[in-house]
Amino acid sequence: MKKCWEKGFAQNLSDLLYFVRQENGNLIYKMNSMVQTINNLDFIPPVRTPEDIRGTAWEDWEKN
Repeated sequence: MKKCWEKGFAQNLSDLLYFVRQENGNLIYKMNSMVQTINNLDFIPPVRTPEDIRGTAWEDWEKN
């Protein structure tokens, strides 16, 4: 797990949430482009600040 936090990521969950709010479509394509793999675990890197999740409306979580 330490390996995950030491690595810098070009995009993270904050970027995905922003993309969802923009309603650009192609959410699956965007998600697939953000997936990282460490030790056979696929994941989208976490947000850097909790405010990114707290500031997300429930409706945004339900989109697509």
